[in-house]
Amino acid sequence: MGALLRLYKPLALRLRRGIRLQKGSNFHQNTKQMFTRINNDINGNPRYVVHFLQIAESYERALFLGRKIGGRKFHNKQYGGGIAFQSYNIEALEQRIKDLRQSEYLAS
Repeated sequence: MGALLRLYKPLALRLRRGIRLQKGSNFHQNTKQMFTRINNDINGNPRYVVHFLQIAESYERALFLGRKIGGRKFHNKQYGGGIAFQSYNIEALEQRIKDLRQSEYLAS
């Protein structure tokens, strides 16, 4: 158990400090959004999870807004409060989330 903790402790420290991870890891960090790569869907399409706070202030509102751009609730033990998106282009997904947040801000 101690050896396993030594392996994962540096990863947790790097995530807390916001340091970008090496290529090929499960985390994709762009300018503002942090995407976590999860298993492909049944057709082999890549899926990514975004935390709901990157979309809206409340979980219900984030689900409502996320569904407008193709998001679904991701209920799993590995990632709480996530919204899953199927996308081949995470830069375009990031732009859609930005546009969604901007339109939500202007509507308020």
